[in-house]
Amino acid sequence: MVVQHQQRQQYQDPIDLVRVSVLDTPDMVHMGFHLTEHIASDLFAVVPVTNYVVITDTHLAELHLPTLVESLQAQLPASSRLLVHVLPPGEQTKTREAKTGIEDFLLDNACTRDTCLIALGGGVVGDLVGFVAATFMRGIPIIQVPTTLLAMVDSSIGGKTAVDTPHGKNLIGSFWQPKRIYMDLALLHTLPDRELANGMAEVIKTAAIWSQSDFENLEHASADIKAAIAAIGQQPITAKDDEGLRLRDLLMHTILAAVRVKAEVVSNDERESGLRGLLNYGHTVGHAFEMLLTPGWLHGECVAVGMLVEAEIACALGHCHPSVVDRLQACLKKHGLPTQLTEPLLLEDVMRIMKVDKKNKGTHKRMVILSNIGTTLEQRATLVSDAAIQDVLRQYMSFHPSSYPGSRAIPQQQHKGAAESSLTTMKSGPCIILCGEPMEWIRDTFVPAFIASSGGNYSIHHQQHTPIGTSNHLMVLDDIRDVDKALLQQSKDTSNNNNATMVVVRFTYEGGSTTLDPSMAWYEYVLVKEDNDASLRGALDFLQGLAEMRPRHRASSLSPCSRPSYFVTPTIPNYASVSSQQVNHWLQQADAVEMRADLLDGPETLSHIGKQLALLRQRTQKPIIFTIRTQPQGGKFDASNTTLYAQWITWAHRWGCEYVDIEFTALPAPQLERILLLNGTCQTVQCILSFHDLDHSYPWSGPRMIDLYERACALSNTYLQHDPAIIKLVGVAHSTWDNLELDMFRRRIDPTMNKKLILINMGQQGRISRVKNTFLTPATHPALPHAAAPGQLSIIDIQDLRSRLGLFA
Repeated sequence: MVVQHQQRQQYQDPIDLVRVSVLDTPDMVHMGFHLTEHIASDLFAVVPVTNYVVITDTHLAELHLPTLVESLQAQLPASSRLLVHVLPPGEQTKTREAKTGIEDFLLDNACTRDTCLIALGGGVVGDLVGFVAATFMRGIPIIQVPTTLLAMVDSSIGGKTAVDTPHGKNLIGSFWQPKRIYMDLALLHTLPDRELANGMAEVIKTAAIWSQSDFENLEHASADIKAAIAAIGQQPITAKDDEGLRLRDLLMHTILAAVRVKAEVVSNDERESGLRGLLNYGHTVGHAFEMLLTPGWLHGECVAVGMLVEAEIACALGHCHPSVVDRLQACLKKHGLPTQLTEPLLLEDVMRIMKVDKKNKGTHKRMVILSNIGTTLEQRATLVSDAAIQDVLRQYMSFHPSSYPGSRAIPQQQHKGAAESSLTTMKSGPCIILCGEPMEWIRDTFVPAFIASSGGNYSIHHQQHTPIGTSNHLMVLDDIRDVDKALLQQSKDTSNNNNATMVVVRFTYEGGSTTLDPSMAWYEYVLVKEDNDASLRGALDFLQGLAEMRPRHRASSLSPCSRPSYFVTPTIPNYASVSSQQVNHWLQQADAVEMRADLLDGPETLSHIGKQLALLRQRTQKPIIFTIRTQPQGGKFDASNTTLYAQWITWAHRWGCEYVDIEFTALPAPQLERILLLNGTCQTVQCILSFHDLDHSYPWSGPRMIDLYERACALSNTYLQHDPAIIKLVGVAHSTWDNLELDMFRRRIDPTMNKKLILINMGQQGRISRVKNTFLTPATHPALPHAAAPGQLSIIDIQDLRSRLGLFA
């Protein structure tokens, strides 16, 4: 390896150009500041071809592409041409399909072997474009222009190229060395702090395995490194700016130290047969974390925790002192990196993913074992037993709420007790307590009908003879005040029968009138006073669901992997104004009906809302999705009235609606937590955690929508383990590109297409997204007054378009 320094001039651009050789390529790496002009002049001399193709993503195209293209065009040889291809951003682009798309672009533009690819971007762009270069026409030149710190110190050096698959990261790829790697450190000032920390994880990793002195510098220089990156985004540094020069030299030294190590290791072991395995420190465990936590966690964040786990393993095996772990942890914290998991993970999931890590040998895991800061046990990865790994991993599998890396500070203990209690007591059929009014109808009409429909599984007992705490019994209480006595008795008896529980159902004409202990399992079934018999079928179906401890929607085989499913939203102000025939006409082929409480006329009282629900239940047996859409998310409900919103959502649970839509960004954390805890009590209700972006503030390709998805997942994993939430995210499409980005988003978060997700775009341009969504797609009907959302299609239209597009299996 050769490192050469160009003579410093009057601190004009480029400043302090450094060259580093890798393998047999002299001066492969060119590092400096403001290198745009230098890139153009050097590139055309080193790689003289006919076709130069710059490939980047949409985010970087705005930041860096115009300047680079302008410089390349200014010096482009007359016999050559310059092409540009822009990809969607993010890890979801690093796929076999995206590789095919680039290859098709090259072929469409008549590119041959006389072509050079220029990868402008981070690790995703570099890995993907590098793999294309390795295979297109059996290999063409590749130039790397890394724009992130992570790519500069890691993925751009060494020739590793790959794409991801649903089975793991980087499982299909090749070694293909670039002709040049241009590291323009001036580009780093455009990175957010989290992305800088992401790259610093690899810098810290390199020092931890190679150089104690470099590690010591990192322990003390975190503030200066951040200041240096901020400074390079300002005015060019002059010879009189001593502090600016010091910070710039510090930054150059810090990054160059990691680059030199990577270059030396690669030069001695290109194909990772021994020494190069040291660069995987923290990655054996870190990659498993990344597969489970992406996209919410970044690569460097996963590797940071992975380094600590692997250092703990080294200590447990007696190869290094615990102070090594302490120093490593402190250094990671100083550079803004996590030191513990903030997501609940299962040990068996982590071990399962580690089985298919390409670094393994047989049934053993290859892992880099530290002996001290800057040194390793072997000059290669060491074989470590599963037992040793599991013993340490168990310490990291507990969930520690934290504000890092996203907003996930969610209390656990209260939920844990309630959920475990509910799950253990609901394994067999419950003892159902009926009370309320009209009592004569309950005793003489409803109870006999229910016992007959239960097929003999339930029997009626007089309350004074009822064996409290046993299951599969029906008890009728004349006085609601006797419910508390029965529940108190049950709490004494369940110590001898942990598989029994009691569920109270109170019939009433007045919605929201039941006053029972909020911690207990009880429901309120609202009847229509004018016609009890019309309510009989719905009430029987409702109670049968309680008896089997499953809602009606469980019996309908709704699954992302089964046939496409739909729900229809009747946009009417009063269900008393329509007949059963009309409602069922609207709901033909629908799997559920959405009751939009915010669209109803009349007073905003529980009595009125409860009666509307009862009227809808009279008119259809379809599962009901109870929804209150706020004004910022496309509805009519006043979002500032969070108390009323929470009250209606709470009663939707007590009324036993099969689904309850919750705008999880609309409520303060305490109110949201209370509702999600309630769902553990009302376990026949499934939550839909929803968010609607009306003004395109959360593009599918950006980090904000991913953060929302991760927040919804965290809420579901924390509070709804008994019945994970359906997640509904809705954007708006202004162009076909918005739908393509949605497709990439879906593939990124659900590569196997088996999650309960509703992902669509609103607007006329977004209609194709409704056609492609297959789980509980919102739909309208031509006979309804209007659609509930812009771009909504009827079920018949969706099915017709699916058929035309060949989307049916």
